[in-house]
Amino acid sequence: SYDEAKTEKSFYHVQVNKNGKPKLERIQLETPRKFVILEQTYTGLTPSKITAEVAQLVEENDEPEAIIVPVIKGVLPAEATRGEIDLAKIRNAGNKSLLVHPVLRLRETEISEDIIRSIFGSDMKDITTKAFEYFFEIFSESYNRTESEKIARLAVDLISPLKEKRELKVKEKLEEFL
Repeated sequence: SYDEAKTEKSFYHVQVNKNGKPKLERIQLETPRKFVILEQTYTGLTPSKITAEVAQLVEENDEPEAIIVPVIKGVLPAEATRGEIDLAKIRNAGNKSLLVHPVLRLRETEISEDIIRSIFGSDMKDITTKAFEYFFEIFSESYNRTESEKIARLAVDLISPLKEKRELKVKEKLEEFL
């Protein structure tokens, strides 16, 4: 891992004389490659801003034959995802270096139920009703009223187990439907 790049590497060469007494010699290893670890926290910044700042940081620390490891830490704003970070742009920012290996330690922010309630101005039951109406409208374009209603109900029923990552419950509901 990138943490080990800062740790000095060595080994012991042990010689034992005729009397059985050991002689220890510590031999320090020098790595043929230089590691440049760039740890920064980017809490609250948008993915595009993070990409730009990390790419700039890599350009500033670009060295020949070095391995650059930008460690990107922090918490992303709501509705931003780690997938929006342009890793290719960050990797290409190092022209002289041997390799740029970005490490993402970003957490995604989930929108709390309180915020959802404040947006919709009602309780979760109303959100479920709105979701059903939305799904019903979409499925009505391709299916008759009865089928659309069944599929919309299934879609709403799958939201909770999908959110909680209960794979078995999702499979059960899908098998019941089919």
